[in-house]
Amino acid sequence: MKQIRKDNLEEFLDYYHGFHDSYIKDVKYEFLKDKVEFFIDVFWSGNPTIKDDGTYETNRKKMHMVCSNVVQYNYKENYSDSIDDVYLNYLRIKNKEYICFATDKEKPLISVVCENIWYEEFSDEKKCQREDEIRHIHEEITKIYDYATDIYERLKDKCELGYFNRHIIKIHEDFVEQSYYMPVISMQDKGDICFNFDDVSYEYYLTRAQLQKNLKFLFENYQDKISIYPSSACTIDLYNKGEDINAVNARLDEYNETEIIGITIDANSFSDKNKIDNFLKIIEKFDGE
Repeated sequence: MKQIRKDNLEEFLDYYHGFHDSYIKDVKYEFLKDKVEFFIDVFWSGNPTIKDDGTYETNRKKMHMVCSNVVQYNYKENYSDSIDDVYLNYLRIKNKEYICFATDKEKPLISVVCENIWYEEFSDEKKCQREDEIRHIHEEITKIYDYATDIYERLKDKCELGYFNRHIIKIHEDFVEQSYYMPVISMQDKGDICFNFDDVSYEYYLTRAQLQKNLKFLFENYQDKISIYPSSACTIDLYNKGEDINAVNARLDEYNETEIIGITIDANSFSDKNKIDNFLKIIEKFDGE
């Protein structure tokens, strides 16, 4: 996608003729992400050509526009989706600069003030593909939420179900921070059962002494399923699969400034039949250690 900036704003408006005669086909407002998306049928773009009969041949385009970090969003319920001439400009609010997109300068029926605006042209085929991707993501998230709710219902006398973001996940070789919310079952200060697109896991933080007490238990039961990392740097591995306890203890000595250590146990390989029993086994072992 291309970003609208001060140095290309006038060029953008000229190329699309101020969105004259264009139509807003759809608006999506994502409250949690402070994002507004517009899908617009642009009537004029580029330099129209003159046909033999003297009329203009318009260059129609379909546009996807994303307004991110929205601070103001207004619309009238009976708004018309047609545009005569958009208002698109930078303005200052409380000494901070924002960009404003509105269907009209004086009496806008839709307006949004945000930090950034990105846009792209797309074809009907691309929109269909995008909607298929959205459907797939929706189905996956629904499965995860349903699964978390099912486990919570079976453990609810021992836990709380919440939804959190800012977790770190690994995609290929990249560590990525989640801005979106995913379910987490908190086991009353005894660790968390975390749900994600790629796994279900149990996460717990221990002191160095607690971890060393529990290493034998971890290796005997979950050696091929555990990750061990400093709480202050969860992307650093203190254990590589296949190593023994001595290797972990040696690496812990290298990070002797880190007192709290995190462990994650991958629960994907727990069968549904014994998944709850495994979680309870871990919780019971670490409780009070």
